[in-house]
This record gives sequence, C-alpha cells and structure tokens, in this order.
Amino acid sequence: MRAVLTFRLPQEREEFDNAVHGGDWRYAMQELDEHLKQRGDTDAVAVRRQAALLREELHRILDERGLALFD
Repeated sequence: MRAVLTFRLPQEREEFDNAVHGGDWRYAMQELDEHLKQRGDTDAVAVRRQAALLREELHRILDERGLALFD
C-alpha cells in the first residue's frame, strides 16, 4: 500500500508539520506516560495517586482522538 499526502506550502505549513512530526508527538507522549508510570511506583501515596490520575487523563484524551501510545 502506498499513500501520498500533498500540501500547499506555505499556506498549509501547520498541517504539513503535523503530518511530518506525528511520530515525534507519539514518542513524546510515550515518554510522558512512562515517566508518570515510574512516578506511580513511589512509596508516597499522594504522588502515586496523582501520577495514576494524570496517566488516566492522558489516555482519555488520546482515546477521544482515536490515538494510542502502543500498538
């Protein structure tokens, strides 16, 4: 399968950048998720609870947009 995206530059520069850097955004969100997961492994109950809530919110936001951190 092959897909070709066409953009009118400079008018569609933002759309172009989003398409080109989509993978970078995904990896950044994976890093954030992992960071929150590690923070959740602490002994401090409040920190663990807050990290879990932040991870849930991150995943909810991604789910709403049809995105996933992992395949």
